[in-house]
Amino acid sequence: MGAAEKLDRFEQVSFCPQCFADDYEGSWGAGVLPGGHCINCGAGGAIPMPRWAVEQIRQSASWVGRRYYPGDEDREIEAERRALLATVTTFPGRVAEPARTLEGREWVLEPGHWTVKQYLTDGRSISTTVKADSADEAIEKTRYALRYVPEVSL
Repeated sequence: MGAAEKLDRFEQVSFCPQCFADDYEGSWGAGVLPGGHCINCGAGGAIPMPRWAVEQIRQSASWVGRRYYPGDEDREIEAERRALLATVTTFPGRVAEPARTLEGREWVLEPGHWTVKQYLTDGRSISTTVKADSADEAIEKTRYALRYVPEVSL
């Protein structure tokens, strides 16, 4: 570790104990303002803390904190998940339909957008909307975004 990296780790930053945001980042993309107000979660009362301590809190946090600030193990698990999903050729229970938007009292098609739905094992489903030129492209764009359910589970 070089001298510049050591200085960065000991730099004092404002830390929000509510959502773990600091001067540079927050789980929703915004951080702490000068004066201690957190734009990320809206809380006040951020505390000054060395950067290394913020990193340690995020690494040691329960699953709630780690959900937003993943640690090394979380990154390894996600890389493994993505590598496994890269080998999948079909997505059972996943369908793409043209997306619709409510305008006034009518549903109208949203050109170039698709709603991709993944049916789950208990009859429920999850979905997301993506911009794509075809249903097949929409399903491919959701390869990592939606849960994978094997055909034997459906």
